[in-house]
Amino acid sequence: MKIALFTHELGLSGAPRALFNMAKCLRSLGHEVVVYSPFRGELKDEFEEEDIPVIFKHDLLGEKEVTIEEDYDVVIYNTIVSLVSAKNTQSLKGKRIAWVHEGFFAYELFSKTDTAYGLGRKLNFNELFNYVDEVYCVSDYSAEITENYTDKKIKILPYYIEHIEHERNHREHYDLTVGMIGTVEKRKGIDLVMDAVKNAKFDIKVILIGGIDRGYAEKIVNKNSKISYIGRMSHDVIMKSYDRFDLVMCPSMDDPMPIVCAEAFMMGCPVLVSENTGTYSLIDNKKNGIVCEYNNNSLLKALEWCYRNKKLLKDIGVRGKEIYKENFTYNVFEENIKQML
Repeated sequence: MKIALFTHELGLSGAPRALFNMAKCLRSLGHEVVVYSPFRGELKDEFEEEDIPVIFKHDLLGEKEVTIEEDYDVVIYNTIVSLVSAKNTQSLKGKRIAWVHEGFFAYELFSKTDTAYGLGRKLNFNELFNYVDEVYCVSDYSAEITENYTDKKIKILPYYIEHIEHERNHREHYDLTVGMIGTVEKRKGIDLVMDAVKNAKFDIKVILIGGIDRGYAEKIVNKNSKISYIGRMSHDVIMKSYDRFDLVMCPSMDDPMPIVCAEAFMMGCPVLVSENTGTYSLIDNKKNGIVCEYNNNSLLKALEWCYRNKKLLKDIGVRGKEIYKENFTYNVFEENIKQML
């Protein structure tokens, strides 16, 4: 089959990289794949290295119809932003699929503000979903939010993570060292983290890796001896950092399926997530991960449990590997793709 993939950008964030992996999977299944994007980005080089053609059309997110000369059997629109491209390329035939990575934060942002992503207008998702035939979400959590914007039946299609064979080096230190990987911002639950650390009556060290929202730089950097902000790191270095942590946490306000958790599962590193993450539904609390409600007290209690039960974290991490194997491997993704097509 001839398949077109539309993305809103080619940066190194989770959704474009998930599409990159999808493109490689589709090609390995024998399909001809072409990628369309309104913007260039770092991921363009990786597509080129894989000999996957990328076509740039700057007006894909504009307000007028865009002419696509080629015909395709299947067209996949990656993220809710790319639903604008679905409207603008409505003349394309073939099966039209939306792959949704977002939760309520993104829907609220794009439907209620006209400045988001430089679009210059608010988006009506109830209308935009009419331009696709099928809807897939990366998690049950994302699907629950998306149901508010379409009456189409929603199916689940998680991404996959490139497998790394790894035997975890378990820490034996007295404190609880917790990694938090991703942009330091309100949506990721940094306010809860700062409050929990301030009120903790046990030895805890939180290491933040990633970009930082300007408002939090002044609050965190060099302000709290229990919180260390390292900054951005390459993906290779991040993968090596999992052994530094007793656990990785993602106590987000809204996080449909954080890649960091899938990677941590693969690496055998215990994961702590809030109920507002897509990962939440995969975890049996204190068996193969740790879960908390999205509030200050629940996060603090969960972290204190981890501190008091550090000897149990090793086995929790080992069992978490099964979550990776059952949900995020290439083989699982390939089978899901075959069913989707």
